[in-house]
This record gives sequence, structure tokens and C-alpha cells, in this order.
Amino acid sequence: MELRLADGHLISGRYRISRFIGAGGMGEVYEAEDVELSGSVALKIIRPDLLEDPHALTRFRREIQLARQVTHPNVCRVFDVGRDAYAGRELVYFTMEFLAGETLQTWLKTSGRTADSVLPVCRQIAEGLDALHGKGILHRDLKPGNVMMAPSPSGVRAIIGDFGLARTFGPEHETATQTGWIAGTPAYMAPEVLAGSAATPAADMWAFGLIVHEVATGKRVSAGQPPDASLPPAWGTGIQRCLALDPALRPKSASSVIAAFSTSPAVPKPYRARSSALRLALVLCIAAAAVGLGVKYLWTPHNEAEKSLDVGSDKAGELLAKAYKTENLASAIAMLEHSATAPGASAYEHAELGVAYLYRYDDKLDPQDLERSHLQNQRAIALDPGLASPYATEASYNLERGHNDLAQVLIEKALSVDKNEPGVFAAQSDLFLAQGRRSDAEASIERAIDLAPNEWRWHEKLGSLYRLMGQFEKAGQEFETAVRLSPDNPKELGRLAGIYLQQSRYEDARKTFEKAIVEDPQYRFYSGLGATLMLEGKYADAARAFREALNRNSQSYIAWANLGSSYSWAPGEKSNAADAYKQAIQRAQAELAVRPKDAILLARIGDYYAAISELRKAIPLIRQALALQPDSPEVTYTAAEAYEILHRRDDALHWMQEAVRLGYPIDYIRRSPELTALRSDPRYRLVESAKKR
Repeated sequence: MELRLADGHLISGRYRISRFIGAGGMGEVYEAEDVELSGSVALKIIRPDLLEDPHALTRFRREIQLARQVTHPNVCRVFDVGRDAYAGRELVYFTMEFLAGETLQTWLKTSGRTADSVLPVCRQIAEGLDALHGKGILHRDLKPGNVMMAPSPSGVRAIIGDFGLARTFGPEHETATQTGWIAGTPAYMAPEVLAGSAATPAADMWAFGLIVHEVATGKRVSAGQPPDASLPPAWGTGIQRCLALDPALRPKSASSVIAAFSTSPAVPKPYRARSSALRLALVLCIAAAAVGLGVKYLWTPHNEAEKSLDVGSDKAGELLAKAYKTENLASAIAMLEHSATAPGASAYEHAELGVAYLYRYDDKLDPQDLERSHLQNQRAIALDPGLASPYATEASYNLERGHNDLAQVLIEKALSVDKNEPGVFAAQSDLFLAQGRRSDAEASIERAIDLAPNEWRWHEKLGSLYRLMGQFEKAGQEFETAVRLSPDNPKELGRLAGIYLQQSRYEDARKTFEKAIVEDPQYRFYSGLGATLMLEGKYADAARAFREALNRNSQSYIAWANLGSSYSWAPGEKSNAADAYKQAIQRAQAELAVRPKDAILLARIGDYYAAISELRKAIPLIRQALALQPDSPEVTYTAAEAYEILHRRDDALHWMQEAVRLGYPIDYIRRSPELTALRSDPRYRLVESAKKR
């Protein structure tokens, strides 16, 4: 609930509001003038709707109490607590040191980091952290966004702030973590905390090691990776000690790490991404809508020991095994929600519910289902840390959010629990794929198939990987196996139809999509049918298929984009194309908020902006996509088509040639109406003659 105090308003007759700074989960922060003592303070107000929540008030009071215990130049000072009223609402607030400047996160991105500043900044953060630990306080959310860089006569002063998640520790203090809940920012959380163990000072040391590496190199190191080889030996050793997987092996104090550093590491020049890029408009649907990739990380447990934990959930498990039927998934979720909220619910029931929510996210693309899955995974881990499935499902959640380093930690934990669970290897395959390690991804999913050869999901995942690698014949074989193992599975029919489409087997593709529609008339299959009709030059029929897709899921950005593409070429519909593309952009941007590093999604949004001639918005997105995944045939083709639409023929030819080398079907390029002019360019022969790598 937003307050937004007016500038100039006087709080408690003492603090005059100067400006609004920002809002967080607990309340709003303002810069205010202390009219009694002169000078600026930061004034933090708890949200009015939280005043009735005893847990929120406890957290607010704890933040004040803990922060006031420490007086140190590298820890943000808290001054006063007070109450007042505003617009008929009660205000509860506290004042703290006002820090001009920027966060460490911003400072690192704006070239604030220099060779002379690295060591002093790391030393100041270390001293502030040691001051907190010296008072028995765990920060629990130490990260660059919670460290302010304030100007000082000697350069900058690093100041640790935000004690909303802080706790006391030690035998004479309260428990460090709340049972069943993992608090903090995942990218900076220690592995043992992610696994559900209580936080200790060693968890803060883990975050400190990550921050030191980031300040020293400008890059965050992932869990399990060695420090950057360019670091001086003492720095590399100190950071590696902080990032020991065993918390008992981490240093006892941050200052002891910094004491071993005599000089700052060299600071390289900022990296600048390459400037070339490209596009597609219609056939993007083949990769996601027609082939039906969707969420790539879903799985169900197969280990019989895990299944036997709760016989009562067997029926839900059977339904989840056939979750490709909408009614099965809905029934499974209803059953699991009932059992998971009943007294004495087992870890396995929470784990299954976490999987079910991910399945529904794959179908509906509702970000709330991702968060529902995350919560159930945490509850399952808290109830039974020895169960492999919730670690793997939580890894899948983090992969979907782009947190690959956390996914790696969770998969390693799952493997330490059970080395013969096929679903863990399936999740590991997705991690390897996200890291660009395709051969390792292939080996992991083949391991899952070896352990459970009759599970259709693993064959589907291997087929999707082969498709991504341009090995369409192998992909078709795996999808055919998946159809054989689940003959009433319309989604596998859709994937098989998509492969037929990529092999330019248009009649087979159209018939298979139509068969899938008979099994389950969902939007993906209508979208795939429309894509097939587009490639056959039947634009009006394609538009009808895409409208049917949107009748079933108006939130599908791909269906909106495909409708826009068909309108561009269907007689009498061109004037409607721009509105359809704008609808696609709006929905795709919502997904980008969940998956900000998804190269294909970035390329698609850039493509849609190109379709409506938004050059300034299209080009940066295309460049970012190419920087993230330059070896993707879909990204390079999408970029090429976008450049062609934006009249940048040289870039279009370059990236189209690259797409063909990477395995993009040449027949799509020959049939795409967007590329008619490009195909007439004499240089187009270089695209036709490009060899697949």
C-alpha cells in the first residue's frame, strides 16, 4: 500500500520531507531535513497495511534494534524511532544516516572501480561485516545492492545497510533462521542455506567472498567455480577460502582475508559487446509454439524409495505422469493442494505440488506458478533434507529465473542425496544446456534415459536438445519414441509435427498438428498449424488458425506475433498487423521480467519491434540476444530477419549465413515472405552455400 508523502510535509514536527527515494517490501524511504539539528536524514516508514501484521512489526523492530547496536563508519547508523499520522493513517518510522552516492551494484557498473579503489573498498566492507559479527549479528542479505558507496575525502566509503533480514546468533541468542523458510537473495546465498540449514557467520562470509571477487574482477563467480585466473595468488586463495562448500572451512573474520592482500588486482577496461545482430517474424513459433519447448526443466521423481514416502499421493502422481492432459493436471493440483495443507503433510506431497505448479507454468505461463513451486520446494526441503526431488525441482525454478549458479549448487546437493534419480540428471542436462555445454547436456539426459528408459519425458527432452543442435532426424526419432510411450499425449504429437515442419515436410506437419488438435484443441497446436499454413503460402487460413490459438490463450505472445505476421500478408489485413505485434510485445515483456537472460525471448521482442519499425528499441535487444547466445540458429536467424526488415542488408546477410551454418533450415529462408527482397540480392548465394558446422 503506497503512501508517497508530499514534499515539504513535516513529520513529528521535526523531519521535513525533501524527496521520495524508493520503496521496498517493508515500506518507503525518503530524504528528510532534521529541522532541529539541521542536516539530512533518511526516513523509513513501515507500510500501513503491515502495522496489523505482528510478524512484519517484529521484523521492523528487529531491524532497528540490531542496527542501533553497531556504531561503525562502515555500517549505516540508525538514529531515532517515532510515530505520527498522515492522511488519516498511522505512521511508524525510523531515521538513519542519509548516504549520498550509489549502491555498490551501481558503482561496479558505472566504472567507479579503479585499481586504487578495489583494496580499500574490500577492506571497508570487511571491517563493517566484522563489526556486525562482533555484536553477534548476522546480516543474511549481504550483496552489492545493500552496500552504499558514499563520497568521502579519501574517495568513497563503503557502508553496509538494510538489516531487514538480520538475526542474532550464538548460544545466548535466538535461532538464526526460521524453520521452513529460506531468506535472502539467492545469488549470494551460501549452499548450506539454500539446502535449508540455519545461517551462521560462515554464510555471510560466503557472500563476502562473492562480493570481493566482484569488486576485484567486475564479474561474479558461480558456486563451484575457481576464482578468476587473472587475480593475484593471495586474492584467489582468500576468495576460495570464503567460498569453501564446507562452512567450517571458511575464514572466521572478513578482515583476516583482506589482511593477506598487499596490492589491488589490475582493473581491465570495461567490456563492450559486439554491435552486429538479426530477425524472424513467423517461424519463431516453430521453435516454441509448434515444437512446444516451453519450460525445459520439468520432471517427476522415479526413485521408488521416494515414491513410497506417501502412498496417499500415488493417485496425484499418476495424474502428473499424464499432465499433458489439462484435466489431469488440474485434478492433480487440486488433490495435492488439499493434502499439502492438511496437518502432517509429507515432504513428498510438497515436492509433488512444486512439480505440478511448474507443469502449469509451462502451460499457462503465469509467473505466480513459478513462485508457488518455489515455496513448495522450500517446504519440502525443510521437512526432509534427504529427499532428492525438491532440490532438482528448485534447480529447475532457478534455471527458469536465470540463476544458473544456484541451480548448480542444488543439483550437486540432489546428487549427493541420490546418484540414481533420473530426474536429477534431467535437471543437470538443462543446467549444462544453459551453460552452453551441449555434449554434457546430451550425456546427462542419456543417463536419465538409461535409468528410466520408458519415461517419455526424457526422450522428449533429448529430442528437444537434438532439435536445438540442428539434428532434426535424431530429434524426430526421440519424439516418435515419446509418442509411442504416451500415445494419447497431444503435446508430443505437437513436437513431432514441429520437427516435420523443420524438415520441410509440410503435409506431414499439417496432418500431425490436426491430429493433436483432435486430442486436445489447445493454442499451441493451432499456432503450429498456422505456422505450417504460412510456409505453404496460405496466409488467410494461417490467420484463422492463429485467431483460434488466441481464443484459447490470449496471453500467448507467440500467437499474437504470428497473427501479426499473417496479417502482414493476408489480403485486406495488413492494417491490423501493428496492433497484433504490440500485443505480442506487451506479453513477451512480462515473460522477460521472469527470464531476463533468455536470448531467444530477447531476440523475439527485438524482432517484434522491428516489425513495427521501432529501430531504437529493436537493435539493443537483438544485440543483447546475440551476445548471450551467438551459437543459436534461432537467435541468429531472428536477428537476420530483423535487420532485413530494418533495411540493414549487410547485417542481415551476415547473420543469415551464420544461421544456416548453425543448422537453420534453408527451406524456411526460401519460403519466408519477409525475405523476398533479400533473396534477390546477388550476395544471397553465400547464404545458400553456407555449410552447417
